[in-house]
Amino acid sequence: MEPSAFITLDTLKTLAGQVLAVGMLTQAVKSAVPTLSTYWLRLVCVAGGIALQGVLSWHAGMGAPAYALSAINGAMVALTAMKGAEFLKQGDDGKA
Repeated sequence: MEPSAFITLDTLKTLAGQVLAVGMLTQAVKSAVPTLSTYWLRLVCVAGGIALQGVLSWHAGMGAPAYALSAINGAMVALTAMKGAEFLKQGDDGKA
């Protein structure tokens, strides 16, 4: 791995890499469209997670039955990214 590479395909194949990518995508959309409601932001996060899983499954050469599992994994990645963002947003007093 090159030291200048931040997110590579090998990184995206891991759960942590996918959560990082989906979290960054969500934060970029949130910065670009500050009036976006929480519902739509969560929808973007879930869609990004499922799309990322689908692309990685396609790149790995998996067949059609694997796409159903990829959709479930993508939703899990999105939920992890959303909860991580909520955790980071909390203040020192523990309240969101």
